[in-house]
Amino acid sequence: MRPAANVYAAALLDRACQAWNENDLEQVRELADLATGGAQRDDERFLWEALLSCVDAARGIESAAVLRPEDLLRIDSVARAEISHYAALAAYLRRDYHRASWWLARSPSPTLALQARRLLLEADVAAGRDDVATCATSLLAALELLASEGQVQRRILVQAVQRLSLLSSDIPIDTNPGSPSGLPGTDSRLGESCSALRIAGWTKALRGEQPAAFTFFAREELCARTPLERLTAYLDRTTLMLFGNLREPCSAAATVALIEEYVRVIPWADADDLPTLAQAAAILAEFGCVDSALHCCAIVEQAAQALSPRCAAAHGTRLEGFAAEARALALRHRDTGKAAECAARAYAIFARLGFAWRAARMAMVLYQINHAHRWQQRALHHLSCYPPTVFPRFLSSSVLTQREREILDLVRAGHTVADIGDKLDIGESTVRTHVRNLYRKFQATNHAQLLAKSM
Repeated sequence: MRPAANVYAAALLDRACQAWNENDLEQVRELADLATGGAQRDDERFLWEALLSCVDAARGIESAAVLRPEDLLRIDSVARAEISHYAALAAYLRRDYHRASWWLARSPSPTLALQARRLLLEADVAAGRDDVATCATSLLAALELLASEGQVQRRILVQAVQRLSLLSSDIPIDTNPGSPSGLPGTDSRLGESCSALRIAGWTKALRGEQPAAFTFFAREELCARTPLERLTAYLDRTTLMLFGNLREPCSAAATVALIEEYVRVIPWADADDLPTLAQAAAILAEFGCVDSALHCCAIVEQAAQALSPRCAAAHGTRLEGFAAEARALALRHRDTGKAAECAARAYAIFARLGFAWRAARMAMVLYQINHAHRWQQRALHHLSCYPPTVFPRFLSSSVLTQREREILDLVRAGHTVADIGDKLDIGESTVRTHVRNLYRKFQATNHAQLLAKSM
């Protein structure tokens, strides 16, 4: 691709591509100024134009250069793939997702690295369209592609894992059943990545395999090297404990103090950190620390307004949903009107994106506030795609009636129908009706299944 007669210009172009990957827009522009007039072949000239178009798009400037597919007909496949990739990236940064997809469809992928980069950009375009399922599929395909080769390009691999980590706690990731482990993150080359371990942990958790999920989260904490990685691992474990009605590892006060300290010391300027901050806000709200939770929400919302075009497009409306979710949880006992407004906004986003357990969580908040039966039914509908053992707290706190909770506790304690009737001063037929309702809500067919699925 690089003309031998112009080694200097080729070196400038290589350094410009590296600077773009490092998000150093100023250096790309400086290198372009140095190379002005030095590009002697079409492949270099078109690649410079595509790179500079990306820089302009990232800065919100309309680019004067317009690249056409017919310009690339006489260029070799590797050069054409690189130029098409940056042309698609420039369209993506302008949020012209149709044009970005159009360029990607016409972009050859003659090398492993180019195939992986194409899959990553396809995932970004899908995320910009809020098509989370396609985004996850493309990212998993990139990971599988890279893991299948002996020489893994670390930078591309890390990008795929980082993008997947933004999705891993929001949707169940359908991994390739043909792989030996069935999970990203178990491969030895991914073992040191906290993000990959987090993906594996949440994949297990959303399938109802909580012990395995805790094993991955424990490994995630052991691999953590930065305060942000340690906070993320701690939040994942705490979230699963809250949802699973499991015994807390320490007192609520100590948990809150630890989260608040992490929130204070971590710089939140990096856009990829914002979902973690929103998760911290939600957990603080669960523990009743309203002011701290609202403070985290304010940081998320302010930072979201200053995101670069690429980060804003990659987050889509998810970040807005995360912040609204945390506000709803924080305000549900202080300002029910505002809490209902935030929960309804978060529910609309999560239901549209397919974040089933998050949508169920917001539906339950709305049910707790206004006691409308439709929200209870929506929560059950969203949770129906998960095993009943995944989120027992959801079921026990909002979907079950007070009487059903009392009867379930007595059933767990080993009392018979007659004993329960005597203790609660109700008839045995009434007890049996409540037990049948418990069977239905926990999707159990017998007493043993009810005990197993409600533990």
